[in-house]
Amino acid sequence: MVMENKKRVLLVSPNALNNGGVQFVFMTIIRNLCKDYVFDIVVFNSYQDFYRDEFLSFGGEIFHIDIFDNVGFFKKVINTPC
Repeated sequence: MVMENKKRVLLVSPNALNNGGVQFVFMTIIRNLCKDYVFDIVVFNSYQDFYRDEFLSFGGEIFHIDIFDNVGFFKKVINTPC
């Protein structure tokens, strides 16, 4: 199937693509559905991830939103109306 015909799915990982439970489930889903879908992921850090190379091999993009400084504090609080 040509990539242009695939549907895109955005996943959000609260940490990263580390070797954890949620990330393991994400990668299992991606491995099984990569013929029909292209997966992108938003992660909230900027460091190298355990599944990074494998994830990118399926054609997806990783979007890093680095909201923490070196010691785990928020860099910026984003206020949005509810």
